Amino acid sequence: GGRAPRAWKSRGSSARAPQRTSRPSTMASETPMLTRSLSASREAYRRNDPHGLVMAHKGHAVYRNAQGAGACDPARLAGRCTQVKPLVYGGLDGTLATFAIVSAVYGGGLHWTVALVMAPASLLAEAISMGVGDYASTRAEQELVRGERKREEWEFDTYPEGEQQEMAELLSQRGVPAPEAKQVISILSRHRGLFIDFMLVQELGLLPEDGGVREAALSAAVTAASFIVFGAAPVCAFCGLQGAAEASGADADALRRPHFLATCLITLCSTSLLGACKAAITGGHVLWGALHMAVIAALAGGASYAASSTIDALMSASVGQPGSLPP
Repeated sequence: GGRAPRAWKSRGSSARAPQRTSRPSTMASETPMLTRSLSASREAYRRNDPHGLVMAHKGHAVYRNAQGAGACDPARLAGRCTQVKPLVYGGLDGTLATFAIVSAVYGGGLHWTVALVMAPASLLAEAISMGVGDYASTRAEQELVRGERKREEWEFDTYPEGEQQEMAELLSQRGVPAPEAKQVISILSRHRGLFIDFMLVQELGLLPEDGGVREAALSAAVTAASFIVFGAAPVCAFCGLQGAAEASGADADALRRPHFLATCLITLCSTSLLGACKAAITGGHVLWGALHMAVIAALAGGASYAASSTIDALMSASVGQPGSLPP
């Protein structure tokens, strides 16, 4: 009993209503770009080389071979970029969490075995928690996008004239002259999936995606794995050095300071590596990315060390004995 879907008709045209597609299309084309090397374009941008950009777009074989840049698969590039967030988020959080434990143990005068017990338990529990949380949040975001897309599809099929007018107004608000905005929207409306993708981005600020359970599970796995791998560096360094000193018969307590400093250095190296990986994936400056992550780790570790040292000093003063925290 509902009204049949109507097609939006431009002046002087009799376009039929677009057919419903079984799978929503995305803004990013799934067809490889045959006339451009994406990696060569990025290299030209990095070098500020206009001629290189022209050659990359023209598919100049000599230039592409000289730069070692071939055609880029958009799907592979998108898959790599979508894992940047869980990689950095999990790795940085894991490093800071365990380094905070090591700093608290050292600053509070606790035995190194406390860190050996607390850090692995914290790593495992938080890795599971972060992985599950990442999966749930990713799925929620996917469901939100799909729900909004279904609503936009229904609105487009039910009253396409109104949707086109709405999008034309949005373009006009962004500085596109009204006649040109109507012309652009008239062309886009002939391609239903692309038009709805455009609506999601321009009207709602949502990026169209075809992700499902597999993509959400992969993001969760990357978060958890990154948390464990990078988070293991501080505790393995400190406990390994202290344990090796005790096993060799050396005075482990006398070596706590150099061992802690070595742990700080190793932690800075691991976070710098994480920052460099992030910069390499996103196309940023590798050295700046490494330095940025190292500074964050230093600030977090310094705050944890200062807090534990202050608490230890207050407790020592309250009982009149130094190092009053339990061994």
